Amino acid sequence: MFDQYNLANIPPESKPDDVGKFGQGLLEESLREREFQGLVAKWTHSYAMYRGDHWQQSRGYRKKSKTKVTVNLFFSNVRRTVANVTARKPVAEVVDLQTANTIDAHAMTAKNKQWWKDTKQQEKLKESILKMEKYGITIEHPVWVGKRNRADIVIMDCFACFPAPGNWPNFDEDCPYFIIVSAENCDLVEAQYGLKPGSVKADEVYSTLGEARKETRPVPSNTYPGE
Repeated sequence: MFDQYNLANIPPESKPDDVGKFGQGLLEESLREREFQGLVAKWTHSYAMYRGDHWQQSRGYRKKSKTKVTVNLFFSNVRRTVANVTARKPVAEVVDLQTANTIDAHAMTAKNKQWWKDTKQQEKLKESILKMEKYGITIEHPVWVGKRNRADIVIMDCFACFPAPGNWPNFDEDCPYFIIVSAENCDLVEAQYGLKPGSVKADEVYSTLGEARKETRPVPSNTYPGE
């Protein structure tokens, strides 16, 4: 597939099978790079630290010393940082640099403030900062909501994002592709594309999309699995 097509010569829309295979190849390429850099292990460890599972007790690891008591300073520092950064709402003002039309500028400023409130951007800002402090990365995906005729921001989970391998100084302009993955029900996919029941097989999303984080839970101090 990659011998016939590349990023400069992508498969045409008229060949959906080739489009699917080419997209799957790009996803697998990004997945291999993510595993090579150890990003999943890093994110999973950071999440365990945040949840207070410092000794991996929820995953069957047993402490050798019963005198150790966990103090979750990681959680406290993360929450403190989020609170400090979002203590005040960001201020944005529209200024017309070409004319002295202050009426339109004030109207746009007021509209921007209303958009911030209507789309709950303050709560999304907190979520974005929390992900940044927790995982070391945050991904804000701009979208257009046609039903409401306005733009919005979606805070993505880093486990579901697969950028093209490489170091891109201007990520939004230089990165040749960026894939966002979500889990879909096989029955719904079959119905959408008119396929026979049972023809779509489920993929392993447990580790790919970070579902293993469900196993990580805080363990109270002085409790030991198996005892």
